[in-house]
Amino acid sequence: MHKVCVIGLGYMGLPTALLLAKANCQVIGFDIDQEKVELLNKGQITFEEQGIKELFSQARQNFHAISNLNEKNLNGVDTYIICV
Repeated sequence: MHKVCVIGLGYMGLPTALLLAKANCQVIGFDIDQEKVELLNKGQITFEEQGIKELFSQARQNFHAISNLNEKNLNGVDTYIICV
């Protein structure tokens, strides 16, 4: 399985991360906002956009958010996408 890290989980980064996760990539989403990361890992979307809740529910099994970019968290990442 391809492993991707999406840096920045805002209006561009989160939908990008979720589309990749839905396409069966393992996705690590990074954001400096610890509260946003915690909410996403609890299954809560941090903004409204048409279809985002459905996409999140379809992609959640392949998505995990982090707020610390370290070697352990990024082990095996093949591709980085920066959305800031």
